[in-house]
Amino acid sequence: MAETDFLDLDEGTGESVEIDNLCLVGKILHHKTLNPTAVSTILQNAWKTRANFSIASWNNIFLFHFEDAVDRSEILSF
Repeated sequence: MAETDFLDLDEGTGESVEIDNLCLVGKILHHKTLNPTAVSTILQNAWKTRANFSIASWNNIFLFHFEDAVDRSEILSF
């Protein structure tokens, strides 16, 4: 049986700031771990957001933090 990886999403230590529901989490299904910088470049061109967004990654699971709520809503509606 294959070993399963888990991403721990427990509440943080309070060191982070309020994010006002501007985040989305997504997973890219691919057999190789993707370069977060490449993913960011591709998605910036594809999404054409009004404001910047940042990406944090772990094993092809990406946390997208948007600076603009309308951008987040439009991406979610794709």
